[in-house]
Amino acid sequence: MEIDRRRIRRLIRQSHARERTFDRVVRQQAWLDPLGEAVQKAVGVFYDALGAPGKSIKNVMHGTNVLGHPLHPAITDVPIGAWSVGVLADWLFVATGRVPAVAGDLGLGLGVAAAIIAALTGLTDHHETEGHERRMATLHGMTMTLVLVIDLVSVGLRLWAPGMRLSAIGLATVGWLLAMAAAYVGGHLTFAMGTVVNHNAFFEGPKDFVRVGTREDFPEGAMRR
Repeated sequence: MEIDRRRIRRLIRQSHARERTFDRVVRQQAWLDPLGEAVQKAVGVFYDALGAPGKSIKNVMHGTNVLGHPLHPAITDVPIGAWSVGVLADWLFVATGRVPAVAGDLGLGLGVAAAIIAALTGLTDHHETEGHERRMATLHGMTMTLVLVIDLVSVGLRLWAPGMRLSAIGLATVGWLLAMAAAYVGGHLTFAMGTVVNHNAFFEGPKDFVRVGTREDFPEGAMRR
C-alpha cells in the first residue's frame, strides 16, 4: 500500500495546531533536557551497577512483567489519598478541635513514606522516556520532589516545633495543592501521550499462521513490500 505522504504531513500539522497550550509551554522548556538526561544517566548507572539482579529489580519497579501493568500509577494513589485525608483532618482540627491533631500527622507521614516508594518506580519509568515526553516526565518528577521536601519540613515542624503547627498545616496544604498539579501532569503523560501503556492493546494478529512466501522470497538485506 502506497503511503500518502501529503496526507500524513497534513495530519501532523493539524495535530500540532490542536496541541494544548500546556504542551506547547512545556515543549519550549529546553532547560528540562539536561536535567532529564542527568536523571536518566544516574538511574541507568544504578541499575547497571547491580548487574543481573538490577535487571530483575528494574522489571519489578516497572511492574509490567510482574503485575501486567505499570506499578507507579497504582502506588501513587497511596500518598495522594493519605495527604488528602491528612490535610482534611488538619483543618478539621483547626476549625473544630474535634479531630485529634495526630490524625493529620499520620496522614502526612504515611503519604511521605508512600511517596518515596512511588518516586523509585517513577524514576524507573522516567528512564525510558525521550524528547517532549521526557520533558513532561521531568516536570512531573520535579514537582513531586518539591512536594516531598515541603512535606518533610511540615513533618519536622510537627515533631520538633509544636508551637508552629499552623505553619506546618499550611505547608502540608501547599504540598497537597502541588501534588494535585503534579498528578495532572502524570495523568497527561499517560492519557494524552501514552507513556508506559500497551500500544498493542487494541491490535490482534491472525489466529492462524498466514503464508506470506518462502525463504527465497525474502533474501537477506533486501526490502520487500
